[in-house]
Amino acid sequence: MTRNPVEQVAVGLVAEWRNGYLLIRQHDEHDPPVGAAGTSPVPGQAFVLVSPAASQDPALSTALPALLYRKLAAADAGAIRIGLAGLGKNPLVAQALADVLDKEIFAPDGTFVSVAGGALYAGYGTGGTGWIRFRPGSPSVPGGLRHPLPQWEEALPSTPVTIAGARVEPIPAGVLVRRDKGQQVTPADPAFAAVVDFGVATIVVPEDAPDPATVAAVVTKLSPARTQLAVLPSFAAEHPWLRACTTALGRDVAVAGLSFAAASGGSAGMTGPFVAKLRQRVDGAQEVIEAAEPPAGWQRHGRTGYRLGDVLADVVPSGVVLRTGPGDPAAGHPPFSPYEWTLYLGTPGVPIKPDLLHAAETLLAALAPEVRDVARLQLSGVLDDRARASFEHVPDLSEPEFPARPAELADPRQEAPATARRASVVSRPLTVSAAPVPTISGAPTPLAETPAIPPEEPAAQAKTAARSPEPAEVVSQENEPGSETSAETGQMVTRAAPGTPVVIADRSSAAAEQARFAASAGELFTEALATVNAALATWPSMRQEDTAGVKADFVAVCLYLGRGAGNSHDLNEAVRSGTAEAIDDHVHCLVSGLRRLPTHRRAVLRQSKAARPLERTVDPGVLLTEPGFLCGSADLDVMVPGADLDVLIWPASARRTSALRIGQSVNEVVFFGGARFKALAVRTAEPLDEPGEERPTPRDAALFRELAPDEPAPVSGELDEYDLAALAKLDRALETRRRSTLRVVEEPDVTGRLTSSMLEWRDSATVARTATLAS
Repeated sequence: MTRNPVEQVAVGLVAEWRNGYLLIRQHDEHDPPVGAAGTSPVPGQAFVLVSPAASQDPALSTALPALLYRKLAAADAGAIRIGLAGLGKNPLVAQALADVLDKEIFAPDGTFVSVAGGALYAGYGTGGTGWIRFRPGSPSVPGGLRHPLPQWEEALPSTPVTIAGARVEPIPAGVLVRRDKGQQVTPADPAFAAVVDFGVATIVVPEDAPDPATVAAVVTKLSPARTQLAVLPSFAAEHPWLRACTTALGRDVAVAGLSFAAASGGSAGMTGPFVAKLRQRVDGAQEVIEAAEPPAGWQRHGRTGYRLGDVLADVVPSGVVLRTGPGDPAAGHPPFSPYEWTLYLGTPGVPIKPDLLHAAETLLAALAPEVRDVARLQLSGVLDDRARASFEHVPDLSEPEFPARPAELADPRQEAPATARRASVVSRPLTVSAAPVPTISGAPTPLAETPAIPPEEPAAQAKTAARSPEPAEVVSQENEPGSETSAETGQMVTRAAPGTPVVIADRSSAAAEQARFAASAGELFTEALATVNAALATWPSMRQEDTAGVKADFVAVCLYLGRGAGNSHDLNEAVRSGTAEAIDDHVHCLVSGLRRLPTHRRAVLRQSKAARPLERTVDPGVLLTEPGFLCGSADLDVMVPGADLDVLIWPASARRTSALRIGQSVNEVVFFGGARFKALAVRTAEPLDEPGEERPTPRDAALFRELAPDEPAPVSGELDEYDLAALAKLDRALETRRRSTLRVVEEPDVTGRLTSSMLEWRDSATVARTATLAS
């Protein structure tokens, strides 16, 4: 006789089979919040889950034997595992179930969790000691921490221990190894989300990772268990740390978990969506062992690649290679970074055709925006005529899916990578819109009204504006002395007194300002416009509705980073002293151009060669303001000859400029004029052990945090929680820099921007904010 799959044996309680396990719920719970309760089937065992509401039912303890007897007495299972928190602490009920059913009962003495890989965990961190095993007519005994039982469970500690000064705590996938401090691990910790490998114990290294030698000592102590590393987003996921760990171990190490942080919300900043597991070799090289699941629309091709039609995608440590020809061996050399990835397009010597560009769009469209935002492009092949022509059509930006400006990287906890970079790599989002930009596929409608603007057009607009009489400036009697009303915006404009730094308004430039800027810049505008046009062709997401305005604003950024008139030194001198700019309305267009660029959310490096740099002498908590624009390096592996102080800044509003200056030796960022910086600490490295040994980086480093534009100035000079969080990230970035192989930057204009004198900084409370360019 066929039994009804749903049976009610007590008022309010129902038992039913779901996906291989027996669910006990209240009769009005049709979809109880049981989470990922299913587990991999184990021959001879059955799993019973009690919903949260049913577990609070007073009738449960008396109804449970009848519920299980009707469903499981005749089953082939010789053991029953019951997912009811605290059942193992009640030996009378659990033992009675074992005796009545004549089967082994496994019950947790605390709570339990179901984790990726199909494991049920009831050990340390859940409020209990594990599963308790009750047998008919016999005393209860421990039943392990995990179900199914991994091969390595008995080789790992079941309670926290200290090994080589590190705290080692059990988690579902293996153990967590961290510095010996802080609170115990709980199911809310990202380490609990690590995928369980039943054949290999996973050593999870969190954000507060110990040094590599300590982790190597823990791995050695846990032998003979087979082990692999899983690193949460931190400096431990970077190449120098991993290589040091393998050197200490004296053998290669498998590194997993490189993309599992996304399963727990992605809040820690991990961006590698392609590498599931790689091998870190003792010689420093890395090789991918297994790729993650294919992006939407793609099929798996072997263990380390994907396929879309005739296009193959090879997953390499640093990103993905898209190709239609042979693979590029050089693409496999750069190591994995937890903070960015590279899309290698094509094969050296093989033309890049439209189908390869279409595959790139499909790949990017399947990724989350925060992953696209940290993509870098490297062209290995050369665009053929059809592929190049596809970039000459501007898509119809009137459709709602195209944003008015590039999206900004939202996670402030990402840190700068330590990886050395080749100059040909562009650090810029490949696409930053919510939907993929149809630059290749589909049939985008060209904007007949806004084609690529000839160099002379902005200048012609300026001449027209100059010939047209402008309205007379109206000065309100209620205005402050020295102020006037702008004829263009109708807003208050306060002119700077000579010698007084101007306060720069954060706003978009006006059309008349753009035209005057273009006319005043003359040939410099024309030269920089070629660079801007190349950037817009490479990055379709930078194209916006106001094409003429976009180009003028971006030209202003290029001139600021250039060597001619309007360069950073000249413009900052004008801002600091309140004198006229070398190029009319350059500041307005520069601010507007920076606003169009993505925000940089990782540590920024500057250096100083001054005899007594202010950054080295200010006390923690002091707030400084730079009236002019400030440049820094997004790369932490650069060194300016003669510099004897590192300055690391955690930014809030700095903008990445590398998209406009393809192939530069340093990926620069720019802070807006008037940015405020809070001194956090000065770190001094330990003396070198060997006499005559050279230190690759300056011994001293000054650490600062940029305050957000709308953040109130702190009343006291103490460090608050935001300062301490930024300080921890800067300390890790400094540690990464000091372990990295540095490259010397010698271009005079670049070194000048990275080490420009900051003696003009003043405490924000004393900065004269009586002048503004525009509001």
